[in-house]
Amino acid sequence: MLFSPFEIIKIAWKIYTENFKLFVRVTVWGLLPAIALAVVALANQLLGVAFYNYGLLLYLAFSALSAIILIWIQLVLLRLVNGSVTHQTINLKETKSLAWHDIVSYFWVSVLTSIVVALGFLAFIIPGVIFGIWFAFGTTIFALYHVKGRAALSQSKALVTGRWWKVFWRVVIPYGLYVLAIAGATILIELALGAPNGFKELQTYTGPWWSSIAEAIPSLLFLPLGSAVLVTVLHDLEAHKNESPAIPTPPTP
Repeated sequence: MLFSPFEIIKIAWKIYTENFKLFVRVTVWGLLPAIALAVVALANQLLGVAFYNYGLLLYLAFSALSAIILIWIQLVLLRLVNGSVTHQTINLKETKSLAWHDIVSYFWVSVLTSIVVALGFLAFIIPGVIFGIWFAFGTTIFALYHVKGRAALSQSKALVTGRWWKVFWRVVIPYGLYVLAIAGATILIELALGAPNGFKELQTYTGPWWSSIAEAIPSLLFLPLGSAVLVTVLHDLEAHKNESPAIPTPPTP
């Protein structure tokens, strides 16, 4: 029998707390582009129109850098979590180095997933949700097994087929709590940083210059939990892939 959603949360939390220091050594790198974006926002606020064109270019450059670093972080985290789940010793230095070579392939699997899910939502909301669960493990499968492109998506769909509703609740409930935790932490940080000046910056159209940092800290802090959920559910599905489904998969859109 598959782990219940709350068992998955418990397992993911155990992985998170036992490896917290190790995870922070990876996720902390995500603060660099966030700090750079905050500096650009501050310069734009202080210098105004004179800095606008430069600020826009720098913003785009640091946003692209942020996306690359986040992919790298996700790759490393998934492999570290997998080592914890499978009780394998993972060399952090080697894992971090190898992850740089896999960024493009991970990105491609992510793009394919996004395109398919987006097309599903354009056709109708329900197909989009179905596709989202079918292909939820595509990037994780690539990170752990180096299965690339459409093959990763096909393998993800094969694991979910016949157990769609079971997988749905085992992904949505942990991730729902995960998103709420990030949102709550972000609000608390913004309130703490906005209090000294009476929350005036929070009321502006562009928002405070430090917003990128306030948003990055909780997202990076809880990111390993999301990775732990995906890896835990993936291995659980693999361990029970011959199990007869009690609830049928939704009809193909």
